[in-house]
Amino acid sequence: MSESSLVTSPVAVSAGIAIAHALPHPSRPAHVAVLLSPLPQVHEADSAVVLDPWVAGALRSGVSQLSLLIEEDSSGPVLATVADWLAVRGAHWVKSGVCFELIGTGDGLARLAGIHQQLPQPAEHARLRVGIAAGYAGRTDVAHALQRWAKDHAAGRVHGPLNADELRQRLDSAAWPNVDLLLRTGGSRRLSSLLLWQAAYAELSFLAQPWTRCNTALWDEILADYARRQRKFGGLPG
Repeated sequence: MSESSLVTSPVAVSAGIAIAHALPHPSRPAHVAVLLSPLPQVHEADSAVVLDPWVAGALRSGVSQLSLLIEEDSSGPVLATVADWLAVRGAHWVKSGVCFELIGTGDGLARLAGIHQQLPQPAEHARLRVGIAAGYAGRTDVAHALQRWAKDHAAGRVHGPLNADELRQRLDSAAWPNVDLLLRTGGSRRLSSLLLWQAAYAELSFLAQPWTRCNTALWDEILADYARRQRKFGGLPG
């Protein structure tokens, strides 16, 4: 999707592909979001495959959506590394049943969107959605939803008081499902205003490892920890 002003108008870029969601499973997360913490420069040889273990692990584990959340500006090494990976490995993963969806604003999103447009058309029923957020902020997303609702209300397109469902439908990230498991990498312990709405009842895990160090053993450890938890979705312990 093109925008005349990406800086002020967040956009989502997707192929409109249906995701073949796995059946709900209490011990397996359907949507895993990974906050890609800033890190020292990645070696060029590694950047081409650095995110492969995350995607491979999500496919192997039956995850429906893997979201990769970039918290820095468009000139940072994380964005550059993700862009290099998407350019080199994106086509491979599309052929493996992955569809990519982008959300955010600014030059970082524009750079990723240019690469995204060159990827093959994904399968009609993808096995995994990989969402990438660049130049995205959860607070701004909610503010935009409120502005859209106010405009619709003033125009008589909606009636009655504002509620959560009405607000969610107007989010820039409305197509992204609630997060089951949110992973913060690199030893940081903050959310950085990323997917605040979807992560309201997410389970949180704070990993000492940088996101460049993902492997099969780490995925297994993450999933085993999630399976041991009893989710309350805001309820009090019983």
